[in-house]
Formats: sequence, C-alpha cells, structure tokens
Amino acid sequence: MSEDIVTVEELAVYLRCNTKTIYDAIKLGQLPGAQRLGRVIRVHKPTVVAWLVSGNELPKPRKRR
Repeated sequence: MSEDIVTVEELAVYLRCNTKTIYDAIKLGQLPGAQRLGRVIRVHKPTVVAWLVSGNELPKPRKRR
C-alpha cells in the first residue's frame, strides 16, 4: 500500500487522536481525502495534512449518553 493512502487507524495514530473522531469527521463530510471502498475507508494522508495546515480542526468527539 502506498504511504500516501492510509487506513483510519493509521491516520488516528499519525494525528494522535481517537479513531472515533476520524469516523465522525468522515460521517459528517468534514474530512477531505476520505473514500469508502466497499466496507473499508481509505484516506489520502497528504490531503488531510494540507487541510490541517490550512487551519482546520477535526471535530470534537461526541459524548456518549
């Protein structure tokens, strides 16, 4: 697999955040570079990095009830 294309888990490690935060951002359409391929999600890491460098933030994780 290319180092530019990563899984949600790999992206979470890279960004030092929870996978749930990433999944929430994808679900809300807030994370660029994410693509669902059947049952799996792959993310173009350079797109996410450029997006974050431009000043955007990942959404805050939702609190469980």
